[in-house]
Amino acid sequence: MDTHLDIAAHDFYLLRNPLLSIDELFAFEEGRFHEDKNAFENILREKFLNPTLQEAIYMASPELFREFKKWLNYEKLSEKDVDKLLLTLYKYYLRMSSRCTPYGLFAGCSVGKLGTENTAIQFNQSEKYRKYSRLDMNYVAELAESIASQPKVREQIKFYLNSSIYQLGNKLRFVEGRIKNKNRSYFLSSLSVAEHLEKIVACAKQGATIRQLAEILVSNEVSMADAKGFIEELINCSFIISEFEPTVTGSEFYDVLIEKTQQYGVDTNIIDKLYRIKTLLGNQDSDTQKYFEIANIINDTFKKTSAKDLIQTDLFYNTQQNFLSKNVENILIQDLQKLLVLSRKNINTNLDTFKKRFYERYEEKEVPLLVALDSELGIGYGNVSGSRADNSPLVDDISLPRAAKNTTANWNTLDKFKFEKYQQVIQNKGKELNLTDEDLKVFADNNDKTLNIPDSSFLFGSLLGASEKALDEGDFKFVLHACNGPSAANLLGRFCHGSEYLTHKVKECIEEEEAHNPEAIYAEVVHLPEARIGNILMRPTLRKYEIPYLGKPSVDNDGIIDLEDLLVSVKYGNQLVLRSKKHGKMVIPRLTSAHNYHRGLPVYKFLCDLQSYGLHSSVSWDWGLIADQPFLPRVTYKHYILSRASWTITLTNYPVLSAKTQNLKSTFTPIREQLDLPQFVTLIEGDNELLINLENEFSLKILQEKLIKKNKVILAEYLAIPANCFVADQQGRYTNELLIPFKKLQTELIAQPFIPQKEISVTRTFAVGSEWLYLKIYTGTKTADSLLTSVIKPTIDKLMEEGVIDKWFFIRYRDTDEHLRLRFHSNSNPLFYGYVLKAIHEALKDLIDKGVVYNLQTDTYNREIERYGNATIALAEELFFNDSVAILAFLDMIEGDEGERYRWLFALRGIDMLFDDFGYELTDKYRIINQMRENFFQEFGGRHSMMVQLNDKYRAVSKDIQRFMQDPANSDESEITPAVEVFRERSKRNDFIIQEIRNIQKIDSQTLSFDATIPSYIHMFMNRLFISNQRLHELVIYHYLSKYYESLIARMKKSQKIEKVLETVKS
Repeated sequence: MDTHLDIAAHDFYLLRNPLLSIDELFAFEEGRFHEDKNAFENILREKFLNPTLQEAIYMASPELFREFKKWLNYEKLSEKDVDKLLLTLYKYYLRMSSRCTPYGLFAGCSVGKLGTENTAIQFNQSEKYRKYSRLDMNYVAELAESIASQPKVREQIKFYLNSSIYQLGNKLRFVEGRIKNKNRSYFLSSLSVAEHLEKIVACAKQGATIRQLAEILVSNEVSMADAKGFIEELINCSFIISEFEPTVTGSEFYDVLIEKTQQYGVDTNIIDKLYRIKTLLGNQDSDTQKYFEIANIINDTFKKTSAKDLIQTDLFYNTQQNFLSKNVENILIQDLQKLLVLSRKNINTNLDTFKKRFYERYEEKEVPLLVALDSELGIGYGNVSGSRADNSPLVDDISLPRAAKNTTANWNTLDKFKFEKYQQVIQNKGKELNLTDEDLKVFADNNDKTLNIPDSSFLFGSLLGASEKALDEGDFKFVLHACNGPSAANLLGRFCHGSEYLTHKVKECIEEEEAHNPEAIYAEVVHLPEARIGNILMRPTLRKYEIPYLGKPSVDNDGIIDLEDLLVSVKYGNQLVLRSKKHGKMVIPRLTSAHNYHRGLPVYKFLCDLQSYGLHSSVSWDWGLIADQPFLPRVTYKHYILSRASWTITLTNYPVLSAKTQNLKSTFTPIREQLDLPQFVTLIEGDNELLINLENEFSLKILQEKLIKKNKVILAEYLAIPANCFVADQQGRYTNELLIPFKKLQTELIAQPFIPQKEISVTRTFAVGSEWLYLKIYTGTKTADSLLTSVIKPTIDKLMEEGVIDKWFFIRYRDTDEHLRLRFHSNSNPLFYGYVLKAIHEALKDLIDKGVVYNLQTDTYNREIERYGNATIALAEELFFNDSVAILAFLDMIEGDEGERYRWLFALRGIDMLFDDFGYELTDKYRIINQMRENFFQEFGGRHSMMVQLNDKYRAVSKDIQRFMQDPANSDESEITPAVEVFRERSKRNDFIIQEIRNIQKIDSQTLSFDATIPSYIHMFMNRLFISNQRLHELVIYHYLSKYYESLIARMKKSQKIEKVLETVKS
């Protein structure tokens, strides 16, 4: 297995550190103040006299801050309130000393340079950090709404079309947002297409005022007042959107808001207040009074605002030196390259289901994305499809019980391997599983042959080392938190507004990522589901293109990819492709944000899901089926700690922990000894972690509360002890987290140049009564063969002989059930379908009566124009006809086990003859079939174990294949000759048609090439030939043919070498 993907780090990293040092926290814990409540309270009060910590509390919770100030000033509080407050303050103190995740002033970040000669990190002591504060997005949105509602402003501002609008039939559909109980919910709504509405749509695309839109409607029958009333209704239902809607990309929306207030002549008093707020937010003092002034300004000036949280702050450290050495970089990347085998292909059941249903309905047709995702008439997406997307107020608030999960465990090779390793550690009473290169080979053998890692990714974790010197000497460990994609910029976007340098480096990353596929458009998804979520979604304009969806774009018109411009298709039944009509290019969506989009709207989820689909985008250790064991050892590989040692404690196993007591330590000590727990552990709850001191009563109280509430807690070893923390200043040592962007140096192009096909007036759809008749015959897979040869063939022969039809073809298919799809054509008789239906029904009557054929139905034939070309689709149907005739003749000649052997042998020969028909030489045959083999290999998992099976199968039959392919007529005596002649006859009939296609190609360069279409012709040949599991048969046949061609090429090269030697000898 090839894991040498040659990854390389970018030249920068993001360093995250908490506000306070771990030394200070450990000194606090060792002081044993927690043994006495009064002493504990006094030391906490002493700590929180620090103005910076007070400001941090205010940032975290303005409501708590009020109680906190009372306590700090010795105002009277109940004992219960004091106990609760002390526990909360202690949690905050733990967090701002040990956890690196940026949150207000609790932790911050800085940008460092990677790959220097030596490691050196030094904070600027005179001005250690800079606060980047802004109003909470909820407040800004409410301010904007308050200002926009002022009559003077409202009459001037422009309104734009809702970005989710699309036309389906005679309806304009769009997503309507409704607010209930302060939460926004969304529904698919529609308006009937009418001339007046079309005019409004055309005008609103460019932006227009209410009056400008109303003037479109004014007539002798419609007054201006009525027209404005109608426009207001369109605004209320979100059909058109105010330009004062918040933005999440580009300049910060607060700055945009100030600019608009000046543009529309808002009262200067309001503008002055907005500027005053901006000045206060930029104030770097640790005085909380400025926040109260901001709150007063907002409450006095903007009466309608009601947001709860006020300020959002990011902390940025100022560093004099911030370098990680080249040696550290090399070690991390070299080890990571080996660990890539732990990655797994991103499997998304929503996309898999969508792809399957899309192909069943549309095959390879390109469909407008919004039509395909329409929950009523399209495919829908995820949990929103059909009736589940309707607005049904009577039943929408009923929560139905979830279906019971299947708890049956199916152990695979890796599960068994992990369990064996786990048992070895436990039996040896160890605490660590140290993986070797030999162990990683097991993962490689059970992973895909080719690891399709993202072109751009990030490595995220904590670097443990005693000193900078120790790091440079390779004496360190890296605790892996995540290694993921699809872009290195995913976790960096939200910090870019606070750092111009970080923005510059992120843009460099993005440029390199996009350079991997120059023929594709990488487009940022711009969506704001709720105003408050804008706090994490805000980022500068990072990409040239944006896809707005219920969000405002920040790029110019050329860079906007409207949803109505996007087409979706499924190529070869497997590859999901998104394309822009306007640009004629493949579109790759990107969300440069850490927003958890999985509960979002279907279109948003689809675009974001598509980012990682099919990629091996997560390197991690997963214990799998044994993850719920009471103890799991640490897992390491060289410098990496892949998984920390962890313990699962349940109330079921330790009911004594539910008892209320003043001495939890005495209760917990025997449990701690039994489990061999260290003094310091981390309480894990999802993404949240909290340091716990198992000798601290207050820590144990936090642990007990969580255990009683959840019935189970997970504890992990705490590794960032002071001795492991190399980042330091005068206040002590600090824990750290590093985010290192890295890239794949070589990649395969996933987007080829798009050649637009010449617009030709060719009919796509044929219903009953047109020149094509489409029938579906539902029967069993085995029955289908005999049905084709004994019933369908003679009936069709007669219809052809009588001139009722002039061509036909069939394919095998499964939607809900297995069936045959037959298409009949006639140019001479417009009523031919009646004769065909009667003939087919009479031929099948007995089989229908017996239930052998259990359904016979007509359908609409949709030509696959995108797959076979505008100018050549009719000629493609001629090739289908010739292929169908040959297959039926061949099927009539085979039976039993021997027949099945000839079926796959003639699959090889039939494909080879098709290649000959199209004029392919050996090396090109190999190139095409090898790529097809690889596509199907990846579709079936791409595992090394499968490749071993395929190679074993080929070795067992290779001699038969060699003999049959080189002289099939003589390989099995003369009885095979008629079958060979069948396919030779197909070639003769194909000759004229293929020449016609060549002629069209010469005239029109936009006609699809043979390379683009022959995989489809081969695929359909295989579909017709095999009775079931066609795609698996394709994998095996393509593998056999690839190996056969490979052997021919090797022999040809060897022969050429011998000839050269002979020539040399002669000379």
